[in-house]
Amino acid sequence: MPWSHPLDQLHARIAVIRDPRVNRQQRHVFSEVIVLTIVAFLANCNDWMAVERFGQARLDWLRTFLRLENGIPSHDTIGQVFSDA
Repeated sequence: MPWSHPLDQLHARIAVIRDPRVNRQQRHVFSEVIVLTIVAFLANCNDWMAVERFGQARLDWLRTFLRLENGIPSHDTIGQVFSDA
């Protein structure tokens, strides 16, 4: 069995959750926003701005298990994902 990043399993499980957002110009993958937020909160981030800063500071590491094709979402986008869920 090939090695995979431990957070790949978390992402795979979250990827099956239905995205509640309206499909209009979504730049960020729903499951990636959720995983980013979980990891950031485990690192003691306690608001959306802190999650965004965490993501920006650790983008290279995050890309070892997330694609993040459009970079880190803004704190407004992160908050909106959770308000829509």
